[in-house]
Amino acid sequence: EAHLGRIDTKAGLLLGLTGAAATAVPVLTVGAHLPIVGTVAAGLAVLAFTIAATLLALAIRPRLVMRSRRPHGFMRYATATVNEILFDVAVAQYPRGQAARLADLSAAAVGKYRQIRIAVDLALAGLGWVAVTALTALITAN
Repeated sequence: EAHLGRIDTKAGLLLGLTGAAATAVPVLTVGAHLPIVGTVAAGLAVLAFTIAATLLALAIRPRLVMRSRRPHGFMRYATATVNEILFDVAVAQYPRGQAARLADLSAAAVGKYRQIRIAVDLALAGLGWVAVTALTALITAN
């Protein structure tokens, strides 16, 4: 569970950076009189950053139901009776219960990491397009 929390923290930081980049690129390029290459590059940068931010938002979005199709953590007990909670706690102490919990947590971590990995790749592509935009702006300014 602590590992999932660290994943969410990383994704949240990246979400802020990609969201800011997706917003900054059009603001900085408005009125820049870029050539078509620069305009297309700026558009591709915004697209890459926007998709990256979307994936990161999905990565940190709470997962109320896990791979086992059961709620996870504290939410699991929102509608449970005292006897159901006691049974669940007792089962969790045995290897099968621990294995099921580990499978759920691992599946959640892999899903989040997949989304973060793709988002980082897109953010890097967005930075590349920002570089192309900047170069075209410099070339046309001279």
